[in-house]
Amino acid sequence: GFGAEPKALPGYHLAEVREDALWIFSCIVHPNRCPGGPHGTCSPGRESTACSECFSGYTAASDGACHPCSTADRLPFFFGLCFVFAGLCAVYFHSSQDTMDRSKQQAGILLILIVGQLVQVLQMLGVFARIAIDWPESLMSVWQALKSFSFEILDHMQLDCVADVGSLAAYVSKLALVPILCGILGLMHLVVCFIYHRHSSWQSRTYVIANAVGIAVLAFY
Repeated sequence: GFGAEPKALPGYHLAEVREDALWIFSCIVHPNRCPGGPHGTCSPGRESTACSECFSGYTAASDGACHPCSTADRLPFFFGLCFVFAGLCAVYFHSSQDTMDRSKQQAGILLILIVGQLVQVLQMLGVFARIAIDWPESLMSVWQALKSFSFEILDHMQLDCVADVGSLAAYVSKLALVPILCGILGLMHLVVCFIYHRHSSWQSRTYVIANAVGIAVLAFY
């Protein structure tokens, strides 16, 4: 009634953005994070606007809440690092093969491009799950399945359990992911040249890092 405390419906978050001013935010991407209720109410372990962040030292759960990080929650980060490093080594090794038949080299590059384009298509289809439309149940199940291909690497690697990363830092990290990977390839190239090709001119090996960076960029874009 009149004078009662305002409350948000489930799927919405009531936040006090400034003194004596309440704003309501739609939790359209993850409605289970916002149970509704008085201002500031979020699922357990969550805070910030639209309940978008976990408490420090917490990680997101499938039910929308956040729970304290355990040792097992830190494993995806280290497995992810190993997988990324192994992939970079494979790309660099493929680019450094002087004696590889040109047809085999082109086939390898084509395979990388096909996989990269396939992942991008699946990511674009997964965006449909985030659109506020009452999709038929058959389509919604497909969109929800494709959401796992979204480019949320930091979320899947559970970086929050390794370092205290805010929303802005996580977003910048996603944007800088490809330049960071290219920088790692550059360092890898310098180490290999110093160990195995120190007596040859570094200009004679520039094609290797150029090929490796080109493959990495093409795979992502």
